Amino acid sequence: MALDTVPAAGTKPQGLYNVPPTKTYKASDGNVAEKLRYDVMGYTIDAVRELMVYIAEDETEQQMSIDNPPAFVNVDNVRGKSVLDAQKTITITFGTRLQLAALNQLRAALAKAIGASTTTRTGKLANEANWVFRYVRDGRVQPLPLAGGSGIPMGPKDFIVLMPAGVINDKNQAYATAVNMRVAGSGKLTFRRSKKGRETRKNQSIGFLALAARAANASPGFQGFHVTAGFTVRHAIPGEVTRIAGPRSGFIKIRPATGRGAR
Repeated sequence: MALDTVPAAGTKPQGLYNVPPTKTYKASDGNVAEKLRYDVMGYTIDAVRELMVYIAEDETEQQMSIDNPPAFVNVDNVRGKSVLDAQKTITITFGTRLQLAALNQLRAALAKAIGASTTTRTGKLANEANWVFRYVRDGRVQPLPLAGGSGIPMGPKDFIVLMPAGVINDKNQAYATAVNMRVAGSGKLTFRRSKKGRETRKNQSIGFLALAARAANASPGFQGFHVTAGFTVRHAIPGEVTRIAGPRSGFIKIRPATGRGAR
């Protein structure tokens, strides 16, 4: 039986239960995960299930009291199943929310990288309005929840992608990905974690999509998330001029950092 929680930033969960626990804290760059395991020898199965429900409800109440609502609940590896019907495991993730300011920061960094590595002609490529976010939650594209200040909820399989939408020339061709690929290998862009940071080979001579993604990964605004650059053939933009292994379009993807390597 396990209960996984991600507390609000700067908050350390308190011991709440009179059951002998073994607690392991793993912390990296401020993202803290607590795993609680309980010795249940001597308990009946029904008593164990009752304890699971009690722990889940009590921990949720405690987190809600500090304005840290659950982002998702997984019962017996089934999302949407009631906690009351738990048989083996209850997993509750708190605090996995991405702030809108971080997305604005990412798009601005991308525009800056484009400006530093290309020659402006129409201005379409560096225009932030021509780069759009797509929010995929529970397997469906949904509007970004922009109202309120609680952030964008992100479950373990949810993600956000940033893709070009209006970078089209007079021939109705989508050319953002082609330009990104020309920049990569040109030597114009290199990522460093700091001004005095050491250059590594994998961060040298990269495209503007990769530069913006790696800068976001190093930013405090994206703690608890992985930001990567990639290409998609399945969801390529109509009119895409890049045709290596078929038409494909570049994107930046944001997803929660879960499991090993989470920061």
